[in-house]
Amino acid sequence: GPYWKNWSRNQVMEAGEYLHPRSVSELQQIVKRAAESGKQIRVVGSGHAWARLINDKTIPQQAKQIVVRLDRMPEKVRISADGTRATIA
Repeated sequence: GPYWKNWSRNQVMEAGEYLHPRSVSELQQIVKRAAESGKQIRVVGSGHAWARLINDKTIPQQAKQIVVRLDRMPEKVRISADGTRATIA
């Protein structure tokens, strides 16, 4: 399957899917499909942070996760102060 790697390539995670949506509509389709199939979405950034957030061996069935990177989105994404909510403007 597809793999997520951090910038130094010392952290690697196999994902069920690794997607780069280009619009709000594409992102909405990903979220809907994940909800319907019971898959978890993990959003990743540039890979410079320590990888436990994404490469956490305590999370069962990592291969069933959908890894999403928002760097190709033309819209602005705002993250809430507590990091639990994203708003796309």
